[in-house]
Amino acid sequence: MADPMLQQMLSVLWSASSFLLAIIVLVTVHEFGHFWVARRVGVKVLRFSVGFGKALFTWRDSTGCEYVIAALPFGGYVKMLDEQEEAVAESELAYSFSRQPVWKRILIVAAGPVANMLLAVLTFWILFAGGEKGVIPIVGKVDIPSLAANAGLIKGQEIIAVDGIKTPTRAAVFDALVARVGDSGELVLGVRYPDESITYELLINLDRWLSDEGDPDLMGSLGLHFYQPPFVQVASVVAGG
Repeated sequence: MADPMLQQMLSVLWSASSFLLAIIVLVTVHEFGHFWVARRVGVKVLRFSVGFGKALFTWRDSTGCEYVIAALPFGGYVKMLDEQEEAVAESELAYSFSRQPVWKRILIVAAGPVANMLLAVLTFWILFAGGEKGVIPIVGKVDIPSLAANAGLIKGQEIIAVDGIKTPTRAAVFDALVARVGDSGELVLGVRYPDESITYELLINLDRWLSDEGDPDLMGSLGLHFYQPPFVQVASVVAGG
């Protein structure tokens, strides 16, 4: 067994590294938003820096913009031509940030947060593009009598929706049921048999459902049990094997 102290150190190192990587990505995307829009609206960018402190790597593009990767990656900045910060040649005043109309300056300032929001949308899209992973909510047993039995639920059905919300996994079913704790009225379950494409709607009548329970048993109160696939068990162990 691995040393618990070593495991703890590795865990802390992994968390710190993940946090640092997230900061670098967020800052870089944020500053790139400012940089990209500034160039598109005609403002000259002098420097794009990821991090602060001593420059580790630098290079310039054809416009003279300096790109910097600095030693302290806890931030970054985009330096634009601006006569309020330093003297600007007469020939370049038209490219100064302070000389731009208000709408252009607003676009440049807003571009950073907008870039981060677009990054969040893209990240979640990538995460969910592969679909949701989980155990399919197949009914394994229905207690008699029970709310589930009264509604017509039987063994083998798959719960595909709760109150119109799709439930591809057991976790999704639990989430949808939690939202109805304490409610009265009809709980609508969309169900189907695994080998059929036809879906059915079954109704369960609730009356202040589990409102008095401190630790409600969602499935047990309905009389519903999910199918549990058989587990492989060790039948015997050969001595010396």
